[in-house]
Amino acid sequence: MKLAVYRKDRRNFLGVMAGSGLVDVSPWGLEASGASVDGIEPLHWCGYISLVMRELPSLQAYVADRQHICVDLETVELLPPLVRPGKIVAIGTNYRDHAAEVGRDNKAADADQEISAEPRLLGIFPSSIAAPCSTLKMPSSVKKLDFEAELAVIIGKPGKDVAEQAALSHVFGYMTANDFSAREYQFDIQPPQTTRAKSMDGFTPLGPWITTADEITDPQQLSVRCWVNGQPVQNGHTGQMQFGVASLIARISTQFSLHPGDLILTGTPAGCGAFQKPPRYLRSGDVVRTEVEQLGELITTIA
Repeated sequence: MKLAVYRKDRRNFLGVMAGSGLVDVSPWGLEASGASVDGIEPLHWCGYISLVMRELPSLQAYVADRQHICVDLETVELLPPLVRPGKIVAIGTNYRDHAAEVGRDNKAADADQEISAEPRLLGIFPSSIAAPCSTLKMPSSVKKLDFEAELAVIIGKPGKDVAEQAALSHVFGYMTANDFSAREYQFDIQPPQTTRAKSMDGFTPLGPWITTADEITDPQQLSVRCWVNGQPVQNGHTGQMQFGVASLIARISTQFSLHPGDLILTGTPAGCGAFQKPPRYLRSGDVVRTEVEQLGELITTIA
């Protein structure tokens, strides 16, 4: 099931993809949760995650009965499907080929070689979240804006010290993400300020919808790709992660309790602009397209 938040006629709705359109499921959410009408907008799907995990068959039946009254995707504005996660945990240099291009380990040319004993955890401010089709206005101080196509994981069930073999049962769904980064704050200053580099307004576009976990048999079997102005720049695969989704959830949960709506950005494959020769940073007018297999694409215009 693909869950979206969309805007039409100056109102926001909760929707589920059905064919080429969206079924408005806001009434289902109100009835099932007992929320007020005013409760929909600030909650979005984040407030309904536990409910949907518990009542998924009910939601599926509701959508099946209303497929004939779909809203055309071309007539609506898709909003971020998740806007207020309790926390965003990003993973640095998690793909072996990206770790090799970063140069953290000169021996890492062998894609099967271990690079780190533990994942590198980074925090990102939720205020950086942007819509799946958005314009990113570069702050005047940023001259080295870079792209990072990523698989995003949404937690659906609370967990602490989660066993790796049970970790995927805590996943609500998956999204496509791009973790835009101002490299001058990440690499050029001392001490590095990675949270600052990645948390600026509009730097974390998500979407275009949440694909529930039941539709993804294995999150380590997805391609991750990115294009700038139609030219391919990243072409990776989640099987190249050093720490897969289940491993990340297990390891993160030993130190941070996970809650419904928490978001994990699982890292990016090779091809980022900073590591091209010469470096290829984004400029005003560039159009970045980001796609994770089975999850849909993002379009970000740089201004």
